[in-house]
Amino acid sequence: MCRLLQKLNLPRKKKTLRSSQGTSERVQLLRAEYWTQVTGIALKDLMFLDEMGVLLGLMRTHARAAPGDRAYDFKPFYRGAKVSVLGRLQSQRCWL
Repeated sequence: MCRLLQKLNLPRKKKTLRSSQGTSERVQLLRAEYWTQVTGIALKDLMFLDEMGVLLGLMRTHARAAPGDRAYDFKPFYRGAKVSVLGRLQSQRCWL
């Protein structure tokens, strides 16, 4: 079966999962209501925030070595800091 799918150019891919509730009538009504409220807002009044976390103590899992040689390294005990980063995008310059 796997070879047949490969010949048909249908490779395995990671699934993109979505909520099964997104197609319900209640959620569709809430989305329509949201868009009627948001449509009237000017672009200059919008601000987009994004948050992410970074682990500073991680190390690379792969390395380079000469052909036939193995790449060796020491794995330190994890003592890195965890940092939260908050970013903001806006359509014009506006300092708070």
